[in-house]
Amino acid sequence: MKNQRENEQIQGIGGSDIAALLGLSLYKSPLELWAQKVGHPMRKPTEGVQLRFGQFVEPFVALEYERLTGLHTVEHIPPLFHHEHEFMYGHVDRLVVSSADKTAIVNGRVIAETLLECKTTSVFNKDEWGEEGSDQVPNAYLAISLLRDGLTTFFRAPPKRSQP
Repeated sequence: MKNQRENEQIQGIGGSDIAALLGLSLYKSPLELWAQKVGHPMRKPTEGVQLRFGQFVEPFVALEYERLTGLHTVEHIPPLFHHEHEFMYGHVDRLVVSSADKTAIVNGRVIAETLLECKTTSVFNKDEWGEEGSDQVPNAYLAISLLRDGLTTFFRAPPKRSQP
């Protein structure tokens, strides 16, 4: 799965790529992104503890979102591709539907009400976030959410946060 995602990234611009492309990423510069895309990465990709922690708690964040909102989340593993600009793709954390009996995707098209980005934070970057429940998120996360939102027919993608 990891190698498949790396190959997909070389083929197009994904969610994490957009933050780097815009110079908003803390983990990759626009030059590093370009080098990766042309097949000459400047450094070996690493999976830091923050990334692993985020992936580990993602199901918990989704369950908490369900508990707080009364909505239901659906995990969707394959990447979503833009219907006109096939070089744009993204892996969404969860699709959100109003009830457990609702379908999130039909014939490859997202019909869920919205999507959920399961982001976590720590005391070291808490100042980048607004008050709990606000729409103030770090610019990199906003850019990622907007790209992923563009892969669907949604008008908004409300990121939620969880503090470890």
